[in-house]
Amino acid sequence: MEGKAPETLRVYEKCLRRFEEYIEEEGLEMNGDAMLKFLTYLSEEAKLQPATRTQFTVVLKRYYNFLEVKYPKIKTPRIFLGQPKHLSRDDFLKLYESTTDNLEFRAMLSTDYSTGMRISELISRRLSDLDMDKKQIFVHGKTPDDSDATLPLNATAIHDLQEWFSYRLSKGFPPLQKSDFIFHRPEDSSMEYSRSTATVYLYKYCKLAGVPRISWHKVRHSMATHLREDKVPLWDIKDILRHKDIKTTQRYARSDPETLRESTKGKGVLK
Repeated sequence: MEGKAPETLRVYEKCLRRFEEYIEEEGLEMNGDAMLKFLTYLSEEAKLQPATRTQFTVVLKRYYNFLEVKYPKIKTPRIFLGQPKHLSRDDFLKLYESTTDNLEFRAMLSTDYSTGMRISELISRRLSDLDMDKKQIFVHGKTPDDSDATLPLNATAIHDLQEWFSYRLSKGFPPLQKSDFIFHRPEDSSMEYSRSTATVYLYKYCKLAGVPRISWHKVRHSMATHLREDKVPLWDIKDILRHKDIKTTQRYARSDPETLRESTKGKGVLK
């Protein structure tokens, strides 16, 4: 697991912990039969989605290979990727406009939407990563194999960041130092903002705005989908999202029915 991103490590731990609990409850030994029974259980009893079962299958195969334990040939469930789930433009605007009482969170939301960063990347950004003059922010690659990137900040994000910094000063907090986190724990800029707190606030403002509840990753999906609706080239969206393969970005090329209706209105022989 050397070089893997923290989120990947959390996923591996979660999967292996559930597998360990299962074989302990069932009184099974660590062998190929136990793996097969567990994956069957996930499919037939736990009713997990194919994407989640694929995750478990990959983790267990790597784990068994590491332990040098033989296991039967198992077909990985096929995953059919549709258009990424996201908020519509109107709903996202409602979400954003509901955050006026929390300037730090508002700046987090607009910065994330502007850059498409993963939540782990967003909360770990330090002041040294931010260049307000050039309107950009630096982010490390997801893993050591990924290249670092400098991402553009839109006017809204710049404005919200300035508002957040001004608010801190008005409350008597000292100016942020280069090593401080842009988004941080209350009264301690040396500690990054809690991922769980960021999620709780996101859910809170979704409810307040009266829009479907979304995860932080769906903020990323929403940004990419809206860019595609504005006819931003897929290659540019790929660069912002930092996908390794353009095939991943092509998910955003699939238009929703209403967009298709508008783009095809009055076209063809039978209009």
